[in-house]
Amino acid sequence: MNIKGYALESLVDYINTALDEKRARELREKLPEKIASSSWYPMQLYFDILEELERNSREERGAVSREVGRFKAQHAAQGPHRLFFIFASPRFLIKRAGAFWGFYHDWGTIKIKKHYDKGVDLTIEHQEAVPEIYFYTVAGWMERSLEIAGAKCPKVEFTADRGVAEFRLRWD
Repeated sequence: MNIKGYALESLVDYINTALDEKRARELREKLPEKIASSSWYPMQLYFDILEELERNSREERGAVSREVGRFKAQHAAQGPHRLFFIFASPRFLIKRAGAFWGFYHDWGTIKIKKHYDKGVDLTIEHQEAVPEIYFYTVAGWMERSLEIAGAKCPKVEFTADRGVAEFRLRWD
């Protein structure tokens, strides 16, 4: 179970932006010294950093991880996916959710379960254990991506159980 280096790079950017230099250095030391955007890295590295960010936060559990996801979506919209986001609408993003997922992950499958006028229900199905905290990051990414694509007041809720995370995306 792996994640692309690009996702780790944006996590490092978040760490450098959100934390003081001492704390940022401590977390960066837990990651490979050089990260190649197109290489794969163990997901456990990512999970461990999220858990540490959450442990050191005074906010409600999941709040920091959700913010990481929002940051990463903004990073993607200004980076390798900028042209994609220029033409994006919420429906456009949803149709391509599986491609986005596959760009960053070598595990899991996104399945659209039901479309609504201003929303969608989808699942991420996976074989290996995934900490719930990671799905807060995914929810934050979805929310910010929908905002960038023009959705008003997007809200993403999820439940995670063994082998599946169910997401409910709604907007005005």
